[in-house]
Amino acid sequence: MSDKPGLHLETLAISHGYDPQSGQGAAKPPIYATSTFVYRSAQQAKDIHEQFFDGPESEGAKRLAGEPQAYIYGRLGHPNLTMVEARLAALDGAEDTAAFNSGMAAISTTLFALVRPGDSVVHSRPFYGGADNLIHNVLSDFGVKAFAFLDGLSEASIQVALDEAAASGPVSVIWLESPANPTAALVDIA
Repeated sequence: MSDKPGLHLETLAISHGYDPQSGQGAAKPPIYATSTFVYRSAQQAKDIHEQFFDGPESEGAKRLAGEPQAYIYGRLGHPNLTMVEARLAALDGAEDTAAFNSGMAAISTTLFALVRPGDSVVHSRPFYGGADNLIHNVLSDFGVKAFAFLDGLSEASIQVALDEAAASGPVSVIWLESPANPTAALVDIA
């Protein structure tokens, strides 16, 4: 959430998430093209890695409490990504956000975080081919079952797919695209 309540979306879009002091006083955020970062000490390096890999409750994270955000490797995070995520969260009024380099990175991260072997996924049809392949070919190898509904504007059609999925195992995800790729078919999200 924005720490500056009452600001217009336009103001948040161009200023939120960046403190010029963190960029050597640059009025606008510098672009960080580096892939690796340095540490003050071996202990700080250990703490930063422990915080990243073991989470916010780790001893390393506790030792880093109150310090500025630290980074390990550009693909794991960097100052520009942190700023973009903070701005998107402020613009949407969200607690936090996560940005990805591609739609499939976001899709696969979401699905791998939510489904477990034996779960069912209910999805609209048609939908993006990469996501279709992930759900029907990759996740099925892990024991995840997929159930489709063809008419996203029919509550009855959606309910049939949900009932079939629930009979097969826990429904962990309802995946839909609206408008669908590539046909622009609609799903009544409400």
